[in-house]
Amino acid sequence: MSKIILSYTTINNLHEASHTWICKQMGITTPETDAMRAGKEAHKRLQDHAMGKKMIPELNLPMNFPKSEHHARRTHGDYILHGFLDGVNFASKSGLEIKTSKKTVWSQQKFHESMQPKYYSFVTGFRNWYFISCRFDLSGLVVYHTTFTDEDWKKAEAWAQEGIDIIEKGDFKGGLDEHGHCTGCSYGSNCYFL
Repeated sequence: MSKIILSYTTINNLHEASHTWICKQMGITTPETDAMRAGKEAHKRLQDHAMGKKMIPELNLPMNFPKSEHHARRTHGDYILHGFLDGVNFASKSGLEIKTSKKTVWSQQKFHESMQPKYYSFVTGFRNWYFISCRFDLSGLVVYHTTFTDEDWKKAEAWAQEGIDIIEKGDFKGGLDEHGHCTGCSYGSNCYFL
């Protein structure tokens, strides 16, 4: 029997609205918004700069990540935890996470509290992480660095296991009202449970 592959997004969706697992299994896609498109464009520009492909003269990022969108995987029992890293440097065993938005630049505390970089650190075994955040037009750019600990990895593993437990219990009512209708999820207007 093949292993079930779980991304950060899938596990996060299980935590926030477990009914999304059914949508995922049905092959339903999440709608792409204008903000998502703008974010992807800014993301790509920052990745190209961090990789040294296409430098942005006004950005002085103290890092070098030769590879972007690296597909990291880690076996966890009957599951494979995986994700695509914004940037990776195998020589220094460092990872890069990028967050852009229309208005809000992430603080270092918000990055440190986020489960996503901890999850990627746990999956890759890389403790050394850099974070970039800015607006879609690249204004307000900040760069942070952290080193994840064994305690961070334990939190990430426990969080992933909680998502797995939801699948194994078949508890897919999260995010549904008393009538079984979606109260709002990442699938938006495509959600099967609307």
